Amino acid sequence: MAALRRDPALAGTTIWLTAQRRFVYLEGCVADSVQAARAEELVKALADVDRVIPALALPGEKPPYALAGEASRPR
Repeated sequence: MAALRRDPALAGTTIWLTAQRRFVYLEGCVADSVQAARAEELVKALADVDRVIPALALPGEKPPYALAGEASRPR
């Protein structure tokens, strides 16, 4: 998403998107809740997006998704 790459407020983030139908999942790491809210806001503003599901981790938090090698272990 070019909008995420161009926004200086999101510098230093690692965000990837998964789109299914009109749902967009945001995954990755951000520095603070302001960056998380900004990323969600930008994606919600896109045409044909019905829902944004954020799964963004803040510093020190375990990401809200399975990491490599953890998929088979209970969370």
